[in-house]
Amino acid sequence: MAAVLFDRKGGILATYPAPLPPGFLPARIEDEGYEFRRGALDLFERVTYDQKTIGTLYLRSSLQGLHDRSWRYGSIVATVLIGSLLMAFLLSTFLQKRISDPILALTRVAQAVSERADYSVRAPNLTDDELGTLTDAFNRMLVETQEHQSRLSEQARLLDLSNDAIIVRDEKGLILYWNRGAEELYGWTRAEALGKAKAEILRTEFPESREKIEERLQRDNRWAGELIQTRRDGTRIIVSTCWALERDAEGKVGRVLITDNDITARKQAEESLRESEKRFRFLADSAPVLIWVNDKDGCEFVNRQYLEFLGVSVPDVRRYDWVRFMHADDREAYMNAYLGAVNERRAFDAEFRFRRHDGEYRWMKSRGHPRLGPEGEFVGYVGVITDISDVVEAQQVLQQRHNELERLVAERTAKLHETIGELEAFFLQHFTRHAVAVAGHAGIRRCVAGGLSGAARRQGKRLSGEDCPGLAPARFPHSGRARLQPDCQG
Repeated sequence: MAAVLFDRKGGILATYPAPLPPGFLPARIEDEGYEFRRGALDLFERVTYDQKTIGTLYLRSSLQGLHDRSWRYGSIVATVLIGSLLMAFLLSTFLQKRISDPILALTRVAQAVSERADYSVRAPNLTDDELGTLTDAFNRMLVETQEHQSRLSEQARLLDLSNDAIIVRDEKGLILYWNRGAEELYGWTRAEALGKAKAEILRTEFPESREKIEERLQRDNRWAGELIQTRRDGTRIIVSTCWALERDAEGKVGRVLITDNDITARKQAEESLRESEKRFRFLADSAPVLIWVNDKDGCEFVNRQYLEFLGVSVPDVRRYDWVRFMHADDREAYMNAYLGAVNERRAFDAEFRFRRHDGEYRWMKSRGHPRLGPEGEFVGYVGVITDISDVVEAQQVLQQRHNELERLVAERTAKLHETIGELEAFFLQHFTRHAVAVAGHAGIRRCVAGGLSGAARRQGKRLSGEDCPGLAPARFPHSGRARLQPDCQG
């Protein structure tokens, strides 16, 4: 370092050191300031006294020493740095199996789980320190996750066995789960359905506004009803659906579990059954007979003629005591016939008098046939009651006329027998006279008298007073009475 003090005119007042190095003095005095030039620092500073400039101080400091020290310090730092790097390299190489290898192993396992969802892999435990504890915890987590995944897979497999469509959607209506039953029912695969809005891909037709259904679901956490859905092939089907809303521990709305069951065939069968029932009821109400159907609990159905006959309404049918409308003299016989048929599961046929709504008893003929259930079990009877009052009255009139005819026939027969007796008596009287005149023998009168009827014989005795053993009895033609034939020769 060197210094020069100049006066106001630029003359040298003092120097340091006394002999200045060659070429040290500046070419000219500069303004205040400093400047690096030629490997040195040049400084000019004004010297003032009583606020007046009396001179200029010039300092020059060589930077060579600083450069030498910097190089020396740099060499030391470089040496230390290189040594540190070498030591770090050796240390990292030595500690790699204890630090890096377990971390890299965990990284590889985590990558396999993330990419392939393979929870069966395990990270090797290479150390017994904290990294080893971390590896064991990670492996336990994988075991629990694998078991949970296995349970979920088993549950999903069981859900796939269901014939119903089981669907899970989020609060926005997007599909999160789609089982095999849903694939078979609607025609969309799981991959095609996931992430889609269920109501959109199935073109759902709701029985009421969807807002009301969602309100009921939010209020009750479940909803059930019938929906019309459209399959992938365009077929419209009717499904019975049940929705269950999941909430977390804080009550926030989560997922919705949906179960759909195809009831299209059942609905069609019900509609066909209703149509069949309408046709049956129309035919039954049009029939001129009383039709009834019963089961173990009582009367199940009667037609319009039955209601009009008794004067009752449909709500009264099942609880009506129809036996009290039956004539008291016919109840026991009818019930014996009916209960005997029920015990033997056979048809029955009975006649009885039934009281009409106007109080008149009508003769009825009831025929019942057993009804069998789907498995052949006896469930009741279907029967027809026919009004046979006209037939019974006709039979009664016919019986009366038959009885009258028999009475008349009996009277006529009695009169005929009386007439025949008179004829026989008349004949005996004249025949006996002629026989006595011809034969002149008293035996003829006895024979003639013996061959006639009791009345004629009494008449003959009255006329002749004798018997005739010489004549054998024989039947008179047409009268059924005996005729006389001679048994003796004259």
